[in-house]
Amino acid sequence: MTALEVPWASGTPAPGSRRHRHAAGSLAVLLVVMLTASGAALVSAGAWPATPVTPATSPPVPDLVAPAVPADDVDSRLDPQPAADDGPDGGVVPPLGRSDADAEAPQQEPAVEPPVALSPPVALSPPVDPSPPVDPSPPVAPSPPVAPSPIEATEPATPPVVGEPIEGSSRIEPAPTPDPVDLVAVQHRLKELGYLLGPADGLQGQQTRESVMAFQQGNGLSVDGIVGPVTLAALDSPVAPALRGGPATRIEVDLTRQLAHVVREGTRVVTLHVSSGNGEAYRQGTAYARTPVGDFRIERRIHGERHAELGVLYDPLYFYRGFAIHGANSVPNHPASHGCVRVTRADARWLINEVADGTPVQIYGGVHVFSPSR
Repeated sequence: MTALEVPWASGTPAPGSRRHRHAAGSLAVLLVVMLTASGAALVSAGAWPATPVTPATSPPVPDLVAPAVPADDVDSRLDPQPAADDGPDGGVVPPLGRSDADAEAPQQEPAVEPPVALSPPVALSPPVDPSPPVDPSPPVAPSPPVAPSPIEATEPATPPVVGEPIEGSSRIEPAPTPDPVDLVAVQHRLKELGYLLGPADGLQGQQTRESVMAFQQGNGLSVDGIVGPVTLAALDSPVAPALRGGPATRIEVDLTRQLAHVVREGTRVVTLHVSSGNGEAYRQGTAYARTPVGDFRIERRIHGERHAELGVLYDPLYFYRGFAIHGANSVPNHPASHGCVRVTRADARWLINEVADGTPVQIYGGVHVFSPSR
């Protein structure tokens, strides 16, 4: 055996033999079958599958237009106002459509302004190169100090007269500040004269201001509630308020002077500042703010707050249907109500405790009034 001759292992056909050729053919057939199977697998895993794949569902987008508060949970819902109200004495307030009360006028909704059209954008000018820096001026040498001249002795200047211009000037010397008012003494005087209900505590509040206004109105002064020199002088020499006369115990309401006089057994107890109907239209022009005039009586009362169509009444004393003498937060120096007679809340509290049902009420004078037919 030569070096190039290689012995074949047992069971392995020699190259070129019939057995070797048969094995090679089987191997080729096996290779074809394997290639066919792999091709089918490649087709089944191709980019265009026979069954489409459903994409994953994206999360729902929240509804940004829906209200943040549920429809059945409205904030600050207004309680419906009853059409009538039974007082503790059995009296019935007429339906609100007739004229129940007064207090503050309802606030109107603010007007919504239409959107303003925006102006078209303005083209910007090209930037301008900044000017070259300017050299600062050379420093100026300080002037030599000047020797002061001798001052001649002069007579002391005469102080200017108060309220006259100063010589050589247009400025006027202010007048001296008046001495502060002794408010406690003023309150004691108002109580003594029958204009103030409440303590003389030295506090300047609504009660003192309204009593000053009542005194000013009864004495023919300017009604502003301020205690000035004229009012102080009138407090020293007051004028007795003029009464119309009538039953020994009564309430007189003088709409011309905006005053209410409480008379008990022929003696005037107190005179209160009031505010009556201003004559303006309300309820879309179907009603007018007028106060009834004539002879009435206190028919019933409500202790505390009465929430009516036009506002809140404090301790009202009804004298004709829904018209009452009642407390209010605002009692200006002019007619301002929807027809009722306003007094301060403190005065209303005193009246409801001191005035009995059936007390005669006389209302007269004024401009924005009407005479009811019973």
